[in-house]
Amino acid sequence: MAITLPDARQLPDEVLQELRLRALRGLEMGFTQSEVAEMLGVARETVSRWWSAYQAFGLDGLPDNRTGRPVGSGRTLTDDQASHIQQLIDENSPKDLGIAAPLWSRRAVRDLINKEYGIRMPVRTVGEYLKRWGYTAKRPQRHSQDQNPEEVREWLEETYPEIERRAREENPEPPPADAAQAQPQEAAIKFCDPIRVPANDPIFKERDPAARAKLTPKVSFPSANAGNRVSQQETPSDTASAVRAAAKSETQAAGQQASPAAAAQAVPQPARVEAQANQEERRGAEIDFVDETGVAADEHPRYGYARKGERATMEVPKSHIRLNAIATINNKGELHYMTYSGTMNAKRFIAFLEQLLRETKRKIFLIADKLSAHDCEAVEKWVLPRLDQIEVYFLPVRAPERNPVEYLNNDLKGNVHAAGLPHNKTELRGHVHAFLHKLVDLPQRVMSYFQHPCVQYAAGQ
Repeated sequence: MAITLPDARQLPDEVLQELRLRALRGLEMGFTQSEVAEMLGVARETVSRWWSAYQAFGLDGLPDNRTGRPVGSGRTLTDDQASHIQQLIDENSPKDLGIAAPLWSRRAVRDLINKEYGIRMPVRTVGEYLKRWGYTAKRPQRHSQDQNPEEVREWLEETYPEIERRAREENPEPPPADAAQAQPQEAAIKFCDPIRVPANDPIFKERDPAARAKLTPKVSFPSANAGNRVSQQETPSDTASAVRAAAKSETQAAGQQASPAAAAQAVPQPARVEAQANQEERRGAEIDFVDETGVAADEHPRYGYARKGERATMEVPKSHIRLNAIATINNKGELHYMTYSGTMNAKRFIAFLEQLLRETKRKIFLIADKLSAHDCEAVEKWVLPRLDQIEVYFLPVRAPERNPVEYLNNDLKGNVHAAGLPHNKTELRGHVHAFLHKLVDLPQRVMSYFQHPCVQYAAGQ
């Protein structure tokens, strides 16, 4: 197999000088000029010129300047014209300059050169100019022409910094100082688990006793088996939860074994420990971004290799199978998600928010786009009574690139079918859940979504 050497005229000056020295060494060793030229990949006439100069003047006689016309000579555009065209491309879209094209393609740049200087240039030559200037063809980033730059600027410089400031300063209201002392036993072991029903739930009727019961908190009062109910209903998952569970157990034990006077003195301390742990756990609010996406069983946005002239093929299911997902992430790497079928509406969005509140302990500042399912009367009615738990803010209109969840969605669509396309909806659901569940345990990967230049404003410290 023959080795093809690069054109010596394209080599740097330092490499070319080394070739000259090796050519002279080869000739001194007895090789012919043709043999040396063939080995080094240069013309025999070139080797002959080097040898003649060396014999006449020594090493100082070797040419140190390239022959041929100077670099840049013979080009259609002058350096000033080329700089001007590059500036126009960098600072404007084709539409801004009256060029009939959606992107800066070779044809669009050709039309720009003709418009500016009246020079008609072949498309291939325009491509050589773009390559020389450092431009490469890229898949375009979508950007809505209806986006308001002033609204985006206000969001980045004023609105979001204010949300961050409020989140840092958010603190839960501490319990009254005398609450544990006035009713120590009840404060320690009375706990509520309210079940909330959206105001627009079709099963809710104002006069329906069963519906009203759904809005009534479940309350547990002191009893002999209160400790058993706690262990069955609550599973502490972190240190703060364990502290609260221990505090409840100590309180119940003190109330059952000690005298009334001793119980009155023993119970307040665990109650205060539990209140302090709960307050510390909820200190500060978290800023969560939310968005929806859809995953299809017959889509895999990746490239595959095939023989030249042949297309890469991918076996897909017979029918178009699709599953939707809604997720929230924050710059601490926390992820919450829910899958669903059909179109997102207010009822589904509220159901997800209820799940989110159950899974989080701190107040949430939720940032969403202005989808009709997010920005509607039903969601507003649901949020207003819960402003101590959640507040909702909206991104600028037509600015999806400012939402970090969009980059999670790209990751999901690009890698969810890495092991093969699903054959049915059950497999599709399994793929989606497996991918998102894995992300729950990879906070660093979730945090990496905030490193995209468009969302670094929300990356935090």
